[in-house]
Amino acid sequence: MKRTLLLIGLFAFTYVAANAQRRVNERDLKGVWKLVIDVDKDEVREEIEDEDNIVAQIFAETITDFAFNIIEKIDIRFEFLPDNRLRVETNAFGETDVEYSEWHINKDGELWISDSDHFNIGDDDEDDFWMFDGKNLVAYEKSHDGRKKNKEVYLTPVQ
Repeated sequence: MKRTLLLIGLFAFTYVAANAQRRVNERDLKGVWKLVIDVDKDEVREEIEDEDNIVAQIFAETITDFAFNIIEKIDIRFEFLPDNRLRVETNAFGETDVEYSEWHINKDGELWISDSDHFNIGDDDEDDFWMFDGKNLVAYEKSHDGRKKNKEVYLTPVQ
């Protein structure tokens, strides 16, 4: 029985450790990264269905479908350059735009990306940062009770 409990405990510890956020190191940022916005359409539609006002419900459905179509047509790529520079390339509707920003890694291994005049990666630059979750860089937000994961927004390496 003790052996079984020990194995279950070891498995649980391994699972938690494997799924925890991992510190960012500069050498891990090489290459190009694609920004993914992975919103659960079904979850959004369920929330819309809960709306009592039919006009508001129809309006919300129309806007939501429009927003999802735009998200699918936009391709945003990040390239972390030397000297803490960041190249952000946006391809949308046949147009390509390139912006530059800055990044740094703090002592806690959190990747912080600065906003520029035309480029904003989060709600509030003071609270948004990135950490590894597996092979992806996932957006997090500082909150009063620690780190809050934004599972819908992440960067994945381009092969």
